[in-house]
Amino acid sequence: MSWRIEHANPFALVQELPDGWAQTCFVRAPRDLPAPCLLAILDELHRVVRDDGTLWLALPACRPSKQLVAAIEVLGWRVADGARWWGALTLLTKQAAFYLNPRPRPFRSIARDCQTRCAGRPRRAWCVPARGAIEDDLLQWCILAGSAPYACGVCGAAWKRRQAAKGAPVRWVPACRHTNDRGRCLVLEPFCGVASIGIAAVRLGRGYLGIEPDAELAALADRRLARQLEPSQ
Repeated sequence: MSWRIEHANPFALVQELPDGWAQTCFVRAPRDLPAPCLLAILDELHRVVRDDGTLWLALPACRPSKQLVAAIEVLGWRVADGARWWGALTLLTKQAAFYLNPRPRPFRSIARDCQTRCAGRPRRAWCVPARGAIEDDLLQWCILAGSAPYACGVCGAAWKRRQAAKGAPVRWVPACRHTNDRGRCLVLEPFCGVASIGIAAVRLGRGYLGIEPDAELAALADRRLARQLEPSQ
């Protein structure tokens, strides 16, 4: 699968996906989504995301209630070290050790914001403060950080970045016992809207599944992806 947009109920479709299917997932919760529904889909996504995978969560309110935070943690998600609930995105993981490309090329605006908020640690994109809509460069940063351009075609494990020294060429090596590079890191997005994340994901060589309950938005996302990605395919 290169990319696909599905007009469906996100919870129902996620239930049909296999265990450990996605490398990274984005959830931008609609403002009118009740907390129980959000928790239900986060619970199901805990099964679908790989054990070393990540989930980037954007909530309508920058400061969720303590009850909601506690409920999310009960589901098995943990807030990654250094993450903040008041940011534009919060990074959730299933375990303490997770896949994170340590050196995706930082964008200037992200680095500037993070240096202000995080004492000079610009690579922690999840600490960027929210300013209305999430910027496209931040979304692309998250895709680069949470997935790799190569993945194992047997077990789906994302390959790891290797660089002998600063300025030396970057190599990608298997993170498992296989040497098959025919796989592809998969990005999953319930409530995908017009699929801005999908466009970035596919251009970066990742697979993408966007799920949108609104028929008009799903059709628009499908046309938008087909139109904007056609020249590169």
